[in-house]
Amino acid sequence: MKADQQTSPFQRILIGVDDEGRSDAAVWVGATLAEAFHSQVELIHSVDLPDVEHDQNSPSSLKTDLAALNAQLLMGAWKTQLARLKSVLEGSVLARVPEQELLHVTSLSPQRAILERSKLFGADLILLGPHRERDSFDFGSTARSILAQASAPVWIQKESPRTIRNILVPVDLSLDSHKTLQAARTLASKFAAEVRVMHCLTPPAFTGSTLGSEASCTPLTYIYGEMRSVQKRQLQELVQEFDWQGVPHRTSYWEGDPSTQILSEAQSTDLVVMGTHGRTGLASSVLGGVAYRVLRNSQVPILAVRHPNRNWLFS
Repeated sequence: MKADQQTSPFQRILIGVDDEGRSDAAVWVGATLAEAFHSQVELIHSVDLPDVEHDQNSPSSLKTDLAALNAQLLMGAWKTQLARLKSVLEGSVLARVPEQELLHVTSLSPQRAILERSKLFGADLILLGPHRERDSFDFGSTARSILAQASAPVWIQKESPRTIRNILVPVDLSLDSHKTLQAARTLASKFAAEVRVMHCLTPPAFTGSTLGSEASCTPLTYIYGEMRSVQKRQLQELVQEFDWQGVPHRTSYWEGDPSTQILSEAQSTDLVVMGTHGRTGLASSVLGGVAYRVLRNSQVPILAVRHPNRNWLFS
């Protein structure tokens, strides 16, 4: 239990819930994690209400009436949400949590509500469902804001929950790779899963272009061969030196486009645990390029561990 408390990011779980049931799978996953890790869980729901202070010229009596109406609407939304969630929570550990402690309803925007509640609650895991308008994850609004700003890992649950037996961990050979390995190890230990650690080397542009004579290409080909050898060795060292605490694991090395390869490997896994930045990330974006494409296109659940400061394990 001590090891779990040191490495687990699952002691306080915050789950964003909606009116239409898109988040029900995330709620179910949160209940499963809460039972496994004895976690404290809160649900947060955002309701769009009229702004009491919007019109500075409105009489104070009208503002008072509107504030009272908003309070009634919030209470009504709280009761409606609890009634809707009753069947989802039935039989889970969350069904035993006092309602006043479990669900919080606010008029803040969804992203602000989740970010502010996450700080107040001290959440070390945020669970989200899919966007309402599309099957793929929407990075133009709530989700992207949360992934960019939350200090806690974010679990994206787009589809019905599945038993976790195989966890894929793409690594970029940075010191932060240890954080993703720790999260994967903690989950694998609880759910008797195997961890697959993968690294994908992106071939330099020159390997796919015509550079003229064979002689001019030979040194560049040699350099690429050296890159391949070095990164294979670094991957093996990273995995061998990590304390797996008895969790079964294996490694795989690939070459090509990392996001394409990760998405391909994810089809045969139950969960992907990955960082949000990497060597191939876009320096000017809040999410690395690889993480962005994987999060947007994968239907497999993803635990995204944010690494705002990059620390490289190998030079």
